[in-house]
Amino acid sequence: MFVPRHDPLKIVRITLRNHGTETRTVSLYSYQQLVLGGTPADSGRHVVTELQDGVLLATNRMAGPFADGVTFAALI
Repeated sequence: MFVPRHDPLKIVRITLRNHGTETRTVSLYSYQQLVLGGTPADSGRHVVTELQDGVLLATNRMAGPFADGVTFAALI
């Protein structure tokens, strides 16, 4: 995991190697609790997500001064 010092993002790099002879199937999951406001209890029900060109976008139009902010997650 890498968090750039001056950028508001987190980068996770995962490398897998199969040293066996059998083909394996791997599923990768990520869970994020998107607050986008004061507390999860206050803002969680206002978070809206959409998938756009393989990128998950999330907004909270009820987040006061941060209402026009967007958070995203992408697998590259």
